[in-house]
Amino acid sequence: NQGRLEGIADLRDESDRDGMRVVIELKREAQPQVVLENLYRQTTLQTNFGTIMLALVDGQPQQMALRELLQHFLNFREQTLTRRYSHQLEQAESRVHVVEGLRLALTHLDQVITILRGAPDGTTAKGTLQAQFNLSDRQADSILAMPLRRLTGLEQQNLQTEFTELTHQIQDLQKLLANRHELLKALKRELRALKRRHSDPRRTRIQPEGHLSIAAPEEDQTTVQTTVEITHRGYVRRRKGTPAQLNGRQSKRAKADRAIVADARDSVTNTYVTQLSADLLVFTGSGKAYGVKVQDIPLQTGRERGVPLVTLLPSAQSEGQPEGIVAQFARSNYPETIHVVLLTQQGRVKRVPLSEFALLTGRGLVALKLKAGDQLLCASLVEATAAEIVIATSAGRLLRFQLSELPIMSRATLGEQALRLHKQEHLVGFVTLQTEDDLLLVSQQGYGKRIPLNVLRLGHRGDIGTHALQLSPKTDALAAIAPAPPTAEATLFTDANRAAGLAIDTIPLWGKEGLGSRLLKLNPGETVIGVTTTAGSNLENSE
Repeated sequence: NQGRLEGIADLRDESDRDGMRVVIELKREAQPQVVLENLYRQTTLQTNFGTIMLALVDGQPQQMALRELLQHFLNFREQTLTRRYSHQLEQAESRVHVVEGLRLALTHLDQVITILRGAPDGTTAKGTLQAQFNLSDRQADSILAMPLRRLTGLEQQNLQTEFTELTHQIQDLQKLLANRHELLKALKRELRALKRRHSDPRRTRIQPEGHLSIAAPEEDQTTVQTTVEITHRGYVRRRKGTPAQLNGRQSKRAKADRAIVADARDSVTNTYVTQLSADLLVFTGSGKAYGVKVQDIPLQTGRERGVPLVTLLPSAQSEGQPEGIVAQFARSNYPETIHVVLLTQQGRVKRVPLSEFALLTGRGLVALKLKAGDQLLCASLVEATAAEIVIATSAGRLLRFQLSELPIMSRATLGEQALRLHKQEHLVGFVTLQTEDDLLLVSQQGYGKRIPLNVLRLGHRGDIGTHALQLSPKTDALAAIAPAPPTAEATLFTDANRAAGLAIDTIPLWGKEGLGSRLLKLNPGETVIGVTTTAGSNLENSE
């Protein structure tokens, strides 16, 4: 709470009757080992302390080293055992002496009874027994105190058993006291028994150094450049340095059907040149935003595909598939002048300041509220002064209106209704452009064209829009809309996992009328499902 420790998102006390338990949840960008070492060093999670080995030795206070202290403890335990075994030997010898007297009396039972009958009192009987059988005072007293039940056969057998056990015990105790090696063996057995009965895991460690040090980072993450690549199927990988130029993407429109450059599953759709300390801002279909540290993305040195981006989002695992991710942007700063425009499948659109996503946690943040059955369709970064937005439907209908018609909203709000969808029509996406820019429209059957933005009627949010692609046959539909800078390159993706690249300037420029030209020759049953361009808004790569 005081800002002394960074990277902790939440702290929970889960202590119960079984013991103490504290759960520390980290922010997505936090490094667990660094946070743990900071906790050790700055809190009482781990306490380092010194000790003074001061103890009484032979009645005198003495400061000792650990080895000396342990040796004195062992000497003390040896003395304690010697006194204990001496006492036990004394007790056993005393008892066996009494048992010998009782056994002697039972052996000469008739004589003992005669003496007791003829004696006028107990003192006379005791003296006569001592004189007759050479007994001690304790033996004579025990005979006089012996109850009549001791005369039974069972009691006589018990006395014999007790005598035998006492004899063996005395022999063992005498051996321990006479042989120091045997005494130390008994000491070890006792210590092991104490350990089994009372031991628990050690809670302290003895270290030569009294503190933990945090290793310095190998490189300055604020300056090291790296390249992040995201493929069509949602895989992400990181490479050192700047990205290599894509090969084989330039092709003429007349030979576009030969421009299949790669399996679409491995084709790179987004490339970001950024720093290791930057974030990858990820938006999912559920309307949430997550932050992934670029340094946490696995580094690839070969042509590996990478890892599914969704697996780097701990709290987004329930969304299941990489297709749950609808957009991602690499950011190292979050200026107020850049906004995020979000569009849902049901046609709701909103604009949120990028700065609202600056403090992302591992649990993510809600980017917008969604009605039941609705999902986030696409997202884009725009300058606060960007001119216009164009929203496209599958029927070839385009709605163009000013960005200023979208009010700036907070994250936890519903968007405004951008346009109403007709039956059997769905939204394809949107782009943000300047008035002098061109649009690229591509149909599912592989037809496409470029159109100048200014040929579309400038309307208002909620208008019906303009038909800009006359689809034929009736089974065709608009598959994608994208910016079309003349020096850029477009990549078409099909549902057969094929990808074709062609230069934007090879695509003819048309007006609102017409279907355009065939950009890609498709196999039977194959359709175009998406288009990306290598240029457009550079905000996603700008820092």
